[in-house]
Amino acid sequence: MGRPLRSSAGIRKNAPAVRPRPWDRRYRVYRLPGGGRKSAAPGPEIPVTERVEVTTFPHNFGRIKAKYGFMQTPNVPEILALATERGIIAKPSETTYYLGRENLLPTGTKPLATWRKRLFIFMSRNARPATQFFGIPPNRVVELGAQIEL
Repeated sequence: MGRPLRSSAGIRKNAPAVRPRPWDRRYRVYRLPGGGRKSAAPGPEIPVTERVEVTTFPHNFGRIKAKYGFMQTPNVPEILALATERGIIAKPSETTYYLGRENLLPTGTKPLATWRKRLFIFMSRNARPATQFFGIPPNRVVELGAQIEL
């Protein structure tokens, strides 16, 4: 095969695209329980005017994207209040939140030492519940669970 073609700038035309490194991204997107997303910006805080993005769909469906800086704590009732200002009608007393809960078991066949599996399970049990972290009212939550073998 011949040499790859080069443009006038000396860059290969048929070179593969470079994958972006994680630290090059402007925002990182995290999945929330229930299919929502939260973006963390590189700065410590996101102004309230830029925090919520609302998209409406047919048949009374909508999507709310919330952006928080790394020094801010997400608050779902606050997000719903900001979305109400942008056209989404969501009453906190009538809203139901669906969360996932995992029960970790150390009996799996993964190549990890048993003491590490037990340490990971201990640490995950001591983590703050999603209802407390996101400020979700516990009496409005439906939890769906799964057992995961490590």
